[in-house]
Amino acid sequence: MILIKIIPEKIISIGKYCFYKCKLQEINIPSSITFIGNGCFNECSEITIRIDPQNETYKVRNNVIEKKSYKKVVREEEMINETIADGINIIMYENNEMVVQGTGDIKEFKMREEMREQTTELTIEEGIRSIGDNCFFNYVNLKKVNIPDSLSKIGNGAFQKCTNLVEINLPKVYSIGEGCFDSCLSLRTITLPSTLNFIGGDCFSYCSELSTIHIPSSVISIGEHSFCGCDKLKGNIVIDGNNRVYKTDGIKVFKKVRGQEINIWDE
Repeated sequence: MILIKIIPEKIISIGKYCFYKCKLQEINIPSSITFIGNGCFNECSEITIRIDPQNETYKVRNNVIEKKSYKKVVREEEMINETIADGINIIMYENNEMVVQGTGDIKEFKMREEMREQTTELTIEEGIRSIGDNCFFNYVNLKKVNIPDSLSKIGNGAFQKCTNLVEINLPKVYSIGEGCFDSCLSLRTITLPSTLNFIGGDCFSYCSELSTIHIPSSVISIGEHSFCGCDKLKGNIVIDGNNRVYKTDGIKVFKKVRGQEINIWDE
């Protein structure tokens, strides 16, 4: 069993998950290190991390590695009480921006209340494929969300009650779950991509500031009550003329097959 690890000065980087689950008690990181990969010390519960004060890139505070540019790397077990997914990490910036990075799917998880309240901007980095149900539910101070091209699916209630969220762009998403943006009271602008197929029921309900929306030709399913409580949106729904399933008079949405009406408001 290795109790103490001293990294030689010749080493300049430490790869992802390099010491994952190692039973190290102490590690000494030299001044030469310029890169430390994600999850490097995950589940090293007994480790004490020491970094040479001359290191120009990293420092350690309360046994947590930080970049000297004040980007704080927070280990998963210190921030959440459920695992997100293998290979997916969270970074918290000093300016209250939360970054999710890695490859794969974000499962449903819960963040400590103080972290939810602090987050004002969320960046999902390239490589993330989906956001699970309720992942960012009730992030009351979240104002901006940055979504990558790799993201294709957003789960039920994922951003529900993000009451200060103003705008969001969904570059290549194909499915938005039920109640995904329900009660996002400040949401004014959302861009729906040409890849979008499914809009879940109650998806945008009570987005009271949403005043216009363009539904692309690719959409083949719109759930009931999708725009319930969106009073500013009445008369301003635009559905692409090439959409084969739906049409609108600006207020009501109709299925072209058998003339069925889709109730997107509770009226």
